[in-house]
Amino acid sequence: YTYHFICPYDWSDYPFDRQVCQMEIVLASARSKQIEIELQAFSNLTDYSTFALKLTNFSAQNINGENTILVEIMMHRDFTPLMLNTYLPTFTLTVINQLTNYFIGYELFEGIIAVNSTTLMTLASLFISVFNSMPESTYIKMMDIWMIVTFMYPFIIIFIHTLIHILNKSDKFEDTKGMAGLWFVSRKILPILFILFLVTYWIIGLEKWYANY
Repeated sequence: YTYHFICPYDWSDYPFDRQVCQMEIVLASARSKQIEIELQAFSNLTDYSTFALKLTNFSAQNINGENTILVEIMMHRDFTPLMLNTYLPTFTLTVINQLTNYFIGYELFEGIIAVNSTTLMTLASLFISVFNSMPESTYIKMMDIWMIVTFMYPFIIIFIHTLIHILNKSDKFEDTKGMAGLWFVSRKILPILFILFLVTYWIIGLEKWYANY
């Protein structure tokens, strides 16, 4: 006999996720020792990175008076490809944004806007490619959180420097404390918040990945 099972997947921890497929096979014969079972497992999820298949449970039990074969297969993801083609490029672009924001003064407003606008366009094309390759779901995945934060970072820089430029060029508004506050947020608070996010994200992600290993 050949029977196909459908396993529900939970992508909320993607790409630090594992997928567990559990199967219960009730034997038609009461003599389980006279039955031979050949177990084969393969994955065709090539679009969703690499899975390592592992047989975590294969046993025969008597459940409700019926001889039942219990099979559990765990699919554990290797997120190295995503590290190289998604996490590393977006992190590099974020560092470039912050270096431009930190070392270029507000008097070079056009240069800051040009760099961050170019980064936004690059991230937009990268995000479209990543989102098309990710599994579809109705809930937010860990990858979505990373992409949203790295995309919002240059946008926030552009927004802050636009406010600084408006205050600097305005003849009716001479609030030096306001400009200093915006400059402090742009050069100090923003990178500190991103570092906190970076540390928290990878601690949670790696804990999930090793716990699922």
